[in-house]
Amino acid sequence: MALVAFMAFIALVALIALVALIALVALVALIALIALVALIALVALIALIALVALIALIALIALIALVALIALVALVALIALVALIALVALIALIALIALVALIALIALVALIALIALIALIALVALIALIALIALS
Repeated sequence: MALVAFMAFIALVALIALVALIALVALVALIALIALVALIALVALIALIALVALIALIALIALIALVALIALVALVALIALVALIALVALIALIALIALVALIALIALVALIALIALIALIALVALIALIALIALS
């Protein structure tokens, strides 16, 4: 009977050791599961940081492109303004040349009229001289 009790005691100790071993294995598995979840969370955090950095990079590139577009529009507007100023200056130069030509034409007409007036006075004087000679 004592042998049966001793064997039962050894079986009980072995059962307790088996339960403790199973509990230890379960604890190790639980720790490994927690480590796996932490690793997955770390990878997800790194991926999120990389995604935010990518979005920030895309936004920076878009901002640079917007600034370049604004600069291009301003450059085109400046070129158009310079061209408009040059066109106005060209029109003013043409108008000035036309004004000078008009003044020269008026002076030429006045000169011709003066010459015609002098010729008319000379003709009248010649007629008067002929009449004076004829009367004398």
